[in-house]
Amino acid sequence: MSEDDLKIVLEATDRMGLRIGGIVHYRGVAVGRVVKVGLVPDARRVEAAVVIDASHSALVRTNTRFFSTSGIGLEFGLQGLRADIESLETVIAGGVGLATP
Repeated sequence: MSEDDLKIVLEATDRMGLRIGGIVHYRGVAVGRVVKVGLVPDARRVEAAVVIDASHSALVRTNTRFFSTSGIGLEFGLQGLRADIESLETVIAGGVGLATP
């Protein structure tokens, strides 16, 4: 971790599988990592400290959205069962995705 890396604290109602060491992805490319996960002081929310590598910090803007990528989504429709599975690395590591509209 360098001084130029971007440090952000994310808050959520649930841990959603986040783990220390989880990877932060943008369009499938690793751009950072989760460095801490715990409860806020009043224990009403979970916070995760993430670090975005300095070379990718411009991807984070005021309208950037973060989301958990540490799971498997299933959808059943007319075309059968569809599974959205992140990379095995992401599922195991408890990662975070980011998107900037």
